[in-house]
Amino acid sequence: MEIYRVKKKMSFSLMIGIILFDLSIAFFLYLFIFERHSISSDYSFLTTGLGYVLILAFLVFALCFFFAGTYFFFTAKDPLIIRDDGFIDQSSFLGFGFISWNDVLSIYSDYVLTEKYIMVELLDSQKYINPLSSLKKWLLKVNKKLGYSTIQIVFTATKDNIDNVCVIMLEQWNKYKEENHERI
Repeated sequence: MEIYRVKKKMSFSLMIGIILFDLSIAFFLYLFIFERHSISSDYSFLTTGLGYVLILAFLVFALCFFFAGTYFFFTAKDPLIIRDDGFIDQSSFLGFGFISWNDVLSIYSDYVLTEKYIMVELLDSQKYINPLSSLKKWLLKVNKKLGYSTIQIVFTATKDNIDNVCVIMLEQWNKYKEENHERI
């Protein structure tokens, strides 16, 4: 079984960046709310209703950014786990979970814009699409209209070479087909 892990160093750097961003917002709020008597009249718009709305928007954005980053840091899943009987895709929002080698039609790597992905075509994609939420179904429909495969495995958050992983997946799939005498 091959497990490809999320880069913790990248996650940690993201978390530090989020904290620094939030601290800069806090400093901004301190300067313009609590120290407004030291600000020249050029910044008087900040003491009006529009200024407070602007500051509130910055604060909400910073909090959302912080909580999203914290969630990513503590709940990051392994994007791909290759097993003898199939693989588990958790690489993106559209991650399908477990996919059996029996249901795989083809595996290849390809570019989507400038990013390289592992593409997996399925024999019966509806089997995996039907249980998904309507938002995920809509996103898959858009991907299909653009000509992309059903499953696109993303490797931006790992240290692994996508071409090597694609070769390992192909080897494991071919090994499974040979052991089970299946022609796909």
